[in-house]
Amino acid sequence: MVRSTVEETLNDMLDAEADQLCGAGRYERTEARIDGRAGHYKRKLHTKADEVELKMPKLRRTTFETASFGQYRRAGLQATANQRCHILQLAKALRADEA
Repeated sequence: MVRSTVEETLNDMLDAEADQLCGAGRYERTEARIDGRAGHYKRKLHTKADEVELKMPKLRRTTFETASFGQYRRAGLQATANQRCHILQLAKALRADEA
């Protein structure tokens, strides 16, 4: 349960970052839109909650680089201690909102 909550929270964070870079939400048509989505690719992230699968957004004109994780190695992503703490706080807040 914790793993799925962490995975969902992180994927929501990535989508929000992509929306911000695009200037509009997914499928949203506005004059402020700078870029469009081109799907996603999957990456693994090792956390204390277990290994989670991230859906890294792809953009048409811009290279998506997440501010949440920074650069990652080809072997996979490794969350730092501060990132793990932030992830757990977000997961707790998400669970509290659902209750």
